[in-house]
Amino acid sequence: MFLIIPLFLSLHLMITDIHNRFTVLLRYDRAGRWWREVFVSTCLLSLVMTVFINGMTFLGSFLVIHESIGTDQIPYLVFRMLVEWIAFIAIGCVYHILVLWLRNGYIALCGTTFAFFLQDMSRSILRADLASLPSLMALEYKFRLQVFTVVSGDLFVVGAIGGAAAILYFAGCILVRDKDFYWSA
Repeated sequence: MFLIIPLFLSLHLMITDIHNRFTVLLRYDRAGRWWREVFVSTCLLSLVMTVFINGMTFLGSFLVIHESIGTDQIPYLVFRMLVEWIAFIAIGCVYHILVLWLRNGYIALCGTTFAFFLQDMSRSILRADLASLPSLMALEYKFRLQVFTVVSGDLFVVGAIGGAAAILYFAGCILVRDKDFYWSA
């Protein structure tokens, strides 16, 4: 995740550059509509990133181990992809909110990356079993328990990350309501 999150945010930096241009901003009659399209592009980029990561993982495991995926592993893999997709949406929302607040994509990229790495650093420094978004994305708790099936408790993980993404979306809606967009070059 230490390489994937900065790569994902770098791709978002390019999208932010496109969405924040004057010619694009002037197309919208309401800021809420602009934010919704930014969110949709975040969802699509998250889906592409999730498919890319898992496609490379499946291809690599097939080429190295020479085994295909069993039908008993499919629910786990679908759950893993769902968690990654929702987590990428939450990360993208954090990034876009920071761009709106700080008015600089590069600082927002560094701030978002630092925030998620700080979660993992605090886990190691405190030597505590805290849940961080990167560890939930990697489903570390499944590896520690050696349980690779989907159980009802896993819905809590999806709900927590999905709830965070929804809260971030609505926070962005509130933030763009009174935003002056003429700071973009």
